[in-house]
Amino acid sequence: MEPNWDERYIAGDTPWNTDRPTSHLLRAIEAYRIAPCRVFENACGTGTNAVHLASNGFDVTAVDISPTALERARRRAADAQVSVRFVEADFFRLPDLGPAFPFIVDVGGYHALRRIDEAAVVSTYERLLAPAGLLFILAGNSREPLDPGPPTVSEEEVRAAFGGAFEILEIREVRFDVAPHNDIHPLGWSIVLRGRVGRG
Repeated sequence: MEPNWDERYIAGDTPWNTDRPTSHLLRAIEAYRIAPCRVFENACGTGTNAVHLASNGFDVTAVDISPTALERARRRAADAQVSVRFVEADFFRLPDLGPAFPFIVDVGGYHALRRIDEAAVVSTYERLLAPAGLLFILAGNSREPLDPGPPTVSEEEVRAAFGGAFEILEIREVRFDVAPHNDIHPLGWSIVLRGRVGRG
C-alpha cells in the first residue's frame, strides 16, 4: 500500500528531513556547472532544496503530495523572502507545468514512486526535461538495504530504467544526509542524467 505521506509529516515521522539543502545536489550543481534556470523539483517536502535554489537565482516549481509539507515549505520560502511556485499534486497526475525544464531535481521521490509505476516515472521525466537538460536523482542503494530505511534500487535497475531515454552521466555511491538526531546514514545513489537531443 502506498504510504500516506501527509500523515507522516503530521506525525513527524520524516527521517529524510534534514532542514538543509541536500549536499549531493549542491555538489552536482557545482560539478556540472548548472547555472540558474527553470527547475522542477519533485517530492520537495518542506522546501529546503527549493528555497535554496530560489535563493540562488533559479526559477523553481516544486511539487509534493503532502499539504502539510507544502505549508511548511511556503513558510520557509516566506522567511527566506524568495518566490517558489509550490504545487500540491500526485506525481502521476501532474497539472500543466509549462514548458520543459532545463533542470529537474528528485531527492527521494523516484525510489518510492518506482514501486508504483517505474515506466510512468521515466516517461514523465522524459516529457518534463528539456533536450540536453539535466536530471538529478538521489535514491536508496540496494547494496545496503535498511529497515527502517529508504526504498532501494540497484545500479543495474537504474541503468535499465533510464538508459534508453537518457544519457547516464553519473551513478555515484554516496551516503544520505541525515538529521542531527539520526545516527543511520543510508547508502544511496547520486544519479545525474542528461536528456537526449532529438528524441521524440
